[in-house]
Amino acid sequence: MAAVVAVLFGAAGISMMMQSRAQTPFLYAQGKDLMYNGQKVVLKGTNFDNISAIGSWQGAGMTSQIGTSEEDYRVLSQMGGNHVRFGMTTKWFIDNKANAYQTIDQQIVWAKKHNIWLTPVFFHPWPGNCTENYGNTCEFWTNATYKENMKKLWVEIAARYKDEPVIAGWDLLNEPTPTNRDCGNWWPIAQDWRNAMYAVNPNHLVFIMSCGDSVFWYKFTGNNIVYESHDYAPQAFSHSNPDSTKVYPGSAKDWDGKIRYYDKNAFLTSTDPVLNLNKRTGREWTINNNVPFYSGEWGAMNTYTGADKYVQDRSEIYNQWGVNHAFYTWQHYKELHWGIYQYGKNPLVVNHPDILAAFKISLQGAVKPNFTNTSGDTTAPSVSMTAPATGSSHAAGSTITLSANASDNIGVTKVEFYSGSTLLHTDTTSPYSFAWNTTGQTSGSKTLTAKAFDAGGNTATSSAV
Repeated sequence: MAAVVAVLFGAAGISMMMQSRAQTPFLYAQGKDLMYNGQKVVLKGTNFDNISAIGSWQGAGMTSQIGTSEEDYRVLSQMGGNHVRFGMTTKWFIDNKANAYQTIDQQIVWAKKHNIWLTPVFFHPWPGNCTENYGNTCEFWTNATYKENMKKLWVEIAARYKDEPVIAGWDLLNEPTPTNRDCGNWWPIAQDWRNAMYAVNPNHLVFIMSCGDSVFWYKFTGNNIVYESHDYAPQAFSHSNPDSTKVYPGSAKDWDGKIRYYDKNAFLTSTDPVLNLNKRTGREWTINNNVPFYSGEWGAMNTYTGADKYVQDRSEIYNQWGVNHAFYTWQHYKELHWGIYQYGKNPLVVNHPDILAAFKISLQGAVKPNFTNTSGDTTAPSVSMTAPATGSSHAAGSTITLSANASDNIGVTKVEFYSGSTLLHTDTTSPYSFAWNTTGQTSGSKTLTAKAFDAGGNTATSSAV
């Protein structure tokens, strides 16, 4: 009988814990999903990498060289994005800790105003004079004092911001490259840092990145851990130098020296682990182990024919799979081929409209946090599709009118129309309707819905037709 009572008590405890987490203002992990207010969310955003400000071969490593401003947060939010991965260096805190914290505080103010989750990441380990990436191993890995100092800094940062819901989590180290590129030297360090941070701040996620092979084989212990890799497959298309002969979809040489044909279908269905994104990025392992996956960097230089198609295919795959992600990159110091926008411009100046359009696809359907609802309005709007009729048939290439009724106790701010997970149109004024030209659409049944928003940030989605 005692054993039965213990089981029942344990089950009740689990139920109470899940209920309390559903009521938290923080983003949290539940199995392989990220949750917010009891609702599954997918992080959809970009890197504000701050390459010049962290001193990565192109700048002096000073916060005064950060190129992004509130305008960048506003534009990203307006596009539908909900997430920024914000690059930092430990050098900021060594040189002027007060200024470093002022920099984070300012990012939080802007992110909160525009309902964006923020994930700070260290691109440089202690003492901030070495760029950690797959092509370079820093002295940090063989210096016990450096490791301990960086752990203490992370604990201090985590404790300082433990009550800030704008922070999605903390990304411990960008592209770790331990001695001999053995990730077995990284996993224990990451686990130790995470445990120390969790002791002072159980509210935030901790993002732990794989090493250069994007392979996970170590399952960490504890809550709120997200497994991260970077998706540059293959680098011939993601990091391409100007090459007028290169075309995507097409053939390219990969890290193993072999030439393969790359297109969307290969990324989705190939049995080759170098081609198949689920295997190559480590996402398959995270699914099998029921833990969250995050693509912390992905994208392409706009230096070859089809770069926009490469980004579009990634965007569509990520939407299909529900991948948490941060595009690389929003703006890039000096290297115009990388950034969607020119560095440090306000208003923003677009470098690559075609890449921007392809990137926007990856933001479709993002659930936004609600940091700015100070009205106390927690009542969701109501919305229903009024056209087309459920089960109706239409000729391919015809124009179909989509319409919806929406109401709210305070006021509806916009209605979005979707085909599946693809955003078709946004209407900000009643009556809410849209003429959908189906030219180019594949034949077959479509699932059409409308999503209504109110001024308090509450949302509701209609039944499908």
